Amino acid sequence: MNATALTDLEQRLAAPDGPAVRDALIAQARVLEARLQARMAAGLSRTDFPAWQAAASAAAAAQEVLAAYPLSPPHASQALPQAAAIPPFPSR
Repeated sequence: MNATALTDLEQRLAAPDGPAVRDALIAQARVLEARLQARMAAGLSRTDFPAWQAAASAAAAAQEVLAAYPLSPPHASQALPQAAAIPPFPSR
């Protein structure tokens, strides 16, 4: 397990079965988004629509975040020093 993981999800993704966990979560978010989109297409009141649309957008964003999440740390020779990862402030 990754000693620097901050959340339970990060720990689950860092575990040996992390890719399977990620794939399952992406599939769940995809199904949720499809159900929300179908319900919106079937018709909602004007007051309910924004909440359902926000939920569908959140499910889509979850898929993107999970798909982009690095499952294993880069090799030590490929890792940037922490200071190099922070962009410099522009000079005045």
